[in-house]
Amino acid sequence: MALHYSFQVSEDLPTEGKQEARSLLKGMTDQLFKQLENRIQGYQSFQKFLDDIFIFIEKNKEGISKRNQLRMIRYVKDVTESSTYLLSLVNHRTMAGLRFYGIFFTMIFPIIQAPIMLYRLESLIPVWCFYLLMAITSLILITISNFQSMIEYPFDQRGMDNIQIRDFKLDI
Repeated sequence: MALHYSFQVSEDLPTEGKQEARSLLKGMTDQLFKQLENRIQGYQSFQKFLDDIFIFIEKNKEGISKRNQLRMIRYVKDVTESSTYLLSLVNHRTMAGLRFYGIFFTMIFPIIQAPIMLYRLESLIPVWCFYLLMAITSLILITISNFQSMIEYPFDQRGMDNIQIRDFKLDI
């Protein structure tokens, strides 16, 4: 929005230039939202929009004051830094090896736990309690594993805990 307002308050920038700036910014935000919601990896397609904005600023130097140009470049830098962090969430989630170990031990734990508990507590607890305890343990471990998968990516709009990214859509 700061970039948008900076373009709109530039008195010497013609109306066509302001419209072009508006469409560039709209395209940039649409691309960011598309990449976040659809888990599209890579930064190149978004970087193209940032490059286009920088080229637009360079092309329209005479219509934008020097002070405003410097602010806009700082805003582009801030957008670049923030979008890099957001888009890195698409690539850098839970490591596959760690996820494999989690699922493997979630499945193998009740198989190992049952005989050990039966051996140690056979005379103290009825057998039906072991079955119930193993079922509850398995249910809890699978639920935790599923919960981890659901909260791993906050922008996919599949759950109650997700960031409602459309609430941050710029109305320009």
